[in-house]
Amino acid sequence: MSDAERRQRILAAAEELFFANGYAATSMDDVARACSMSKKTIYLFFENKQALFSELIDVAIGALPRYMVNGDDHDIDGADVIRNVLTDLSAVLLNPRQLALARLVIAEAPHSPEMAESIGDRGIDQAEQILVEVLSKLQERGMIRGPVDLELGQILIGATIGDFAFKTLIALERSPTEAEIAARIDRLIALLRGGAFGFDAKTASPR
Repeated sequence: MSDAERRQRILAAAEELFFANGYAATSMDDVARACSMSKKTIYLFFENKQALFSELIDVAIGALPRYMVNGDDHDIDGADVIRNVLTDLSAVLLNPRQLALARLVIAEAPHSPEMAESIGDRGIDQAEQILVEVLSKLQERGMIRGPVDLELGQILIGATIGDFAFKTLIALERSPTEAEIAARIDRLIALLRGGAFGFDAKTASPR
């Protein structure tokens, strides 16, 4: 068995145990038994339980998309750029596995605050930073009026996924469909056209 296969086996066993028993109730001994490895072998791959959980979050989130706004492209549509970024980020943040991990964090956070730090640093915080980077590029092109900062990124991400994530986390509703997310983003873009964005609503070209 290769190191990559061992690592994947450890992650799979840990995820199953975390979901079944909770984070606090799962020990590295439990993980070692579940994947038929020694605890010494587990520690060759993961420094501690938090590191193991953090990698599970990384796997669930996957590679958050990065975007480039070409400064020489005069036909760029700012609304389309924002729509695409929000759509891609929402697909990552609202995927069922990510929400299952978030649900686990909510249940365990009072006893294991390091879990909340792990999912925050690798999920929503990264998404907000990516969005702010894109907004800043559009601002440089004169397509956004007003300040661009982390709070603006937080507002836009929150408006896009907020109630979807909340209702799914507490099992009030199923996960939203792609069409439902797209409709939400379209309404958000429509609201922004009259405020933050400096382009004509019909042509979407810079003023």
